[in-house]
Amino acid sequence: MQIFSERQQAPKRKDVTAEWLFIANERMKILAIRQILVSITTLLCVLLFVKSIDDLPLYFFIVAISLLINNLWLIKLAKLKIKLECDLQFIKLLLKQSIPLLFATLFSSTIGTFGIVFLSYTTNNELTGLFSSAFKFIQLTFILAYILINSFSSQISQADSIDSKKSVAQKYSTYILIICSIVAAECFVFADVAIFITFGKQFLPAADLLKIFVFNGLFYYLSCYAAPLLRFWKYEKKVFIAYLISAIILVVVTIILTNLYGAIGTAIASVIGELSVAAILLFFLYRVLHKIFIFKLIPFLICAFIITFLSRFAIELFTDNIYYMPIAILFSAAVYLFIFVKVVFKR
Repeated sequence: MQIFSERQQAPKRKDVTAEWLFIANERMKILAIRQILVSITTLLCVLLFVKSIDDLPLYFFIVAISLLINNLWLIKLAKLKIKLECDLQFIKLLLKQSIPLLFATLFSSTIGTFGIVFLSYTTNNELTGLFSSAFKFIQLTFILAYILINSFSSQISQADSIDSKKSVAQKYSTYILIICSIVAAECFVFADVAIFITFGKQFLPAADLLKIFVFNGLFYYLSCYAAPLLRFWKYEKKVFIAYLISAIILVVVTIILTNLYGAIGTAIASVIGELSVAAILLFFLYRVLHKIFIFKLIPFLICAFIITFLSRFAIELFTDNIYYMPIAILFSAAVYLFIFVKVVFKR
């Protein structure tokens, strides 16, 4: 069974998955409206009806109904027609491209969640809670990576010559490295502030774990630089191999380090897992482009850390109240971005 729109027929290009994603990005306004409606509807219903932890089943029911209503609206808006057809060549090609990505996603989830699951079985709830808070906060910063991927996906998918691929890779890497540098600096310098404001005073010991997860975030952003390029340029199998090898490394290292060092060991194992993913993906990307664009990371990081440390030091000269620290966070980020807008993008 295939789904066809009145305005858009099924793609005929060989690269089926990239073509469908390109079409989706061209119609991002509709998807954005849907997401906003889902979020607003869910938020209002939760505020009105969910009062305690006992209302958790009601929360899931609200989310499900909200998604259902908005999906029905989306189908009606798109005026989709459903035709029963059996295009074996199309299905075969779609499965050939999708299965490696499916397993890559599976192994990526393993890398992201195995540590916390294994830690919960081997240690107490307190350590697991601290680990989970730091891990969730660093994952929150990955939203910026998703935004960049969606922003560049159309340009990446249309790059067909080696020169155009190098051009888009260089531009994409610049944005990735600028963003991941300031995210890493802010999370490391203001780790205690981030944990205190987000989770409360009782979770402050998780600040040390968050500082370790900063490296996890750095390597994750490097993976988000290399993986989309390889996927859009029909190297899905290489992405699959990278995540498969890294998932195996992560499982082995997590078991060893968690038993030796507890939550700290699990955090270090998570960093090693992300490092292995980034290293393998970057190696494969180098084989494709014969060039790599990540060496600007070091000066970007140095600049971000200097600005962030100075911002915190300036605030602490006047007050030690932790609630004033967001001013330093916003100021350092603004100064950092201003410098790169003036220096990097104006050259």
